[in-house]
Amino acid sequence: MRKLEENLQNLESKAKGKDQIYKNLQEKIKELEGQIELKKAMQNDSEKQISQLSDKLRGKEETCSTLQQKVGFCSTLLFELFCSSTHSFSNNKGCLA
Repeated sequence: MRKLEENLQNLESKAKGKDQIYKNLQEKIKELEGQIELKKAMQNDSEKQISQLSDKLRGKEETCSTLQQKVGFCSTLLFELFCSSTHSFSNNKGCLA
């Protein structure tokens, strides 16, 4: 009988130990789930920022392209003005006719 009681106490002790391990694991799972949620939120924020910056960059590239076209147009006009002003003073060498 005494051996059965010792055996029972031993099993109860093991069960309590396993219960504690189970509780610790549950806490760890909750902690990791929280970290996952936080990282998901951070990733979503990063993706939104990337999208906003990409849109901003696209706008800047369009502005740059427009400005380059305007510079080219202004350069052509300047060249034509130069040629027309020097036409009366020279044979117009190197200028468009």
